[in-house]
Amino acid sequence: VRYYGCPAEENLAGKSFMAKAGVFDDLDCCLSWHPSGEDGAGYSNNTALETMDFYFTGIEAHAGANPHLGRSALDAVELMNVGCNYLREHIIPSARVHYIITDGGRAVNIVPGKAAVRYAVRAPKVEQMLDIAERLNDISKGAALMTGTTVKRVITSIYHNRLPNAALADLAYENFLTASPCEYTEEELAFADSMTAAYPPGTVERVVKGYGVDMSEVKHNLLPRPVKMGSKEKIGGGSTDVGDVSWITPTLNMTAVCCPVMVNGHTWQGTSCYGTSFAAKGMIRAGEVLAATAYDLMTDKKEVLAKAKEEWEHDKNGQSYVPIPDDMEPYYD
Repeated sequence: VRYYGCPAEENLAGKSFMAKAGVFDDLDCCLSWHPSGEDGAGYSNNTALETMDFYFTGIEAHAGANPHLGRSALDAVELMNVGCNYLREHIIPSARVHYIITDGGRAVNIVPGKAAVRYAVRAPKVEQMLDIAERLNDISKGAALMTGTTVKRVITSIYHNRLPNAALADLAYENFLTASPCEYTEEELAFADSMTAAYPPGTVERVVKGYGVDMSEVKHNLLPRPVKMGSKEKIGGGSTDVGDVSWITPTLNMTAVCCPVMVNGHTWQGTSCYGTSFAAKGMIRAGEVLAATAYDLMTDKKEVLAKAKEEWEHDKNGQSYVPIPDDMEPYYD
């Protein structure tokens, strides 16, 4: 039994570097979890992801007196974004492209000599994602050519799409049903109730309906029972560096309640929940389920591990894990 502490899970691809170093190569399987609004065993895929920064360099000039002497790096960023938005029509509908301008110049009366934009590209399969990312890179080169600037791309993370494993998910779900329930204090339940005010009316009802649970069963914005999340035909919109691990060994993905059901990750609401005693109880429950699942795999349910490996080989469909490029280095923002 081996426990991994995995740094920089969001955006900076800690597990991708660990995978390249071979630290997961000798595992029989991997059991992972993530905080969420449900106790759930995961059956759905996650998208592959590449994030990258584009740094444009031009020539500064006074925007009022000598604009003709300048070459605007910000113009290049904006033209790249225009090109990206025209690209959207010509990529697969299940792909996603997001961007933010991270540097738009320092003074309005100066032609910006430096500007930068950060992009993320997602797709159901890693090869689809890499193709779109290269097309986006070509757009950046075109924007630089149009504006008389130069551009440098820095890839900050590459995640593979995650391969779900139903054999492991089924076993984890069984252990969720018998795990110790969380016992919350009145203060913790009041906190869960208070999160309703952070969302528009009807949000809780819409989210609960998506789980196939009747609203009458929901108390304090908490689901009443564990759930099975998705199917292999469903592609989750998010991405995770656990995807890399899932191409190296059969991998369980599960979640445990660390916030009310309607709270999304990557929001201030999620941040306000995950550091609380409420969330800590969910973490302990997750640990119990993981431990029980590992115990089963090593004792009286060893056949589940064989099924998990057979399923994993089938889902890989003859493909092998491709590590991150040799020249990709850990990125610090």
